[in-house]
Amino acid sequence: MVEMEFDPGAARLVCRFDGRMDAAVNAEAQTAVEERVNALLAAQPEQLSVVFDVEKVSYVSSAFLRICLIVARKVGGDRFSVSGTNPTLKKIFLVAGLDSTFSIG
Repeated sequence: MVEMEFDPGAARLVCRFDGRMDAAVNAEAQTAVEERVNALLAAQPEQLSVVFDVEKVSYVSSAFLRICLIVARKVGGDRFSVSGTNPTLKKIFLVAGLDSTFSIG
């Protein structure tokens, strides 16, 4: 699922995902992440940055890529990033062309 940690000093939300991010898990994760991002954007619309940490993720579906795009559009591509990608996950993001939308590491 997802664990979220907010650093108010840096106005940064880190969302740590774990396991397989398939369609069954993504609906619940999307709701949780969007609710938190919307609440933080209401308080700090110009400063909020979001990081999706996928270090413990073994699989992502297109539904997870959609969550990434939704959040990147809300906060701005320059304030959204995905970190902890293994070579397989990184290739999925690159093939989808998302490296031109936000930072992938």
